[in-house]
This record gives sequence, structure tokens and C-alpha cells, in this order.
Amino acid sequence: MTVRLSQTAADIAQRVELARRAWEEMGDRGLSFDGELVRQTIERKLAQPGKHCLLQADRAGRAVGALMGVAAPHYHSPALGASIFSWYVLPEHRGSLAAVKLLHGFRRWAKHAGALRLYVGITSGVDIARTDRLLKKLGFAVRGGNYVCAL
Repeated sequence: MTVRLSQTAADIAQRVELARRAWEEMGDRGLSFDGELVRQTIERKLAQPGKHCLLQADRAGRAVGALMGVAAPHYHSPALGASIFSWYVLPEHRGSLAAVKLLHGFRRWAKHAGALRLYVGITSGVDIARTDRLLKKLGFAVRGGNYVCAL
């Protein structure tokens, strides 16, 4: 299992497929999936490597997981915070080191970017208890919660 920055057109295509799988697993049927929009978003973020981090976990040349995050000032401070807004590992690769390696890679990137805090929000509703145990084991503390309602 290797973790690296996404860079190529093939990487982008694999990330779009991972995003589709994540969307299907979440079961958020009130929203449609737009692969072209996902591709454009990934391309925009790849164009800002100092601000955005796009990592992927590869096994045998195929992406089995991905993480997308950002480093930006807090709204109340000029200090940088790093936030993950997409972190997904294919179900058949959960329990491997993919999720941990992606998180450690983002932590290194965030430190290098000058971030003082790393924030992880879980909004998918998938494997919440398992993700909670993993994050606590890696030194994260619970602060707040995620809520959603349809409009």
C-alpha cells in the first residue's frame, strides 16, 4: 500500500470512481451524482497544491482510497487550520492501513503547510463507530457533531 499525491489524468479518473462509490455507499438519494462536476472540482484543487491536498492510497496500481483536504485561516484567527472534506476507502480495503496512511500523509502535508490544527468531520454516516475508534486511537478528540436535514 502506497500513499501519494494525485497528479495524472488516470489519477483523476480513479478519484471520480472512488467518489461515485462513496456516494453510492452513503445512500444519499436526495442528491444526484455528477461525475463531471467531481472531475472539475478535483482539477481545480490540484491546481492549488499549497492550499489543497489530494492524496490517494494505491494497491497494485489502483486507487483504493483517497483523501482531499485544505489548509486555510480560521475565520477568527490568521492561524491555519487543516480540514478534511473527503476521506474514503473502498469497503474491501477497510481494515488495511489505507485510511491510517492517508490520514498520516495529510497530517504531514498540513504541518508542512503551516497548519496548527487538523479537523476531521464525518458526514457520510458510514462506519461511524469504527471511524470514531480509529480517530481517538490516533489522538483526535471529539468536538461537536454533524447534523443534516433535507430542505
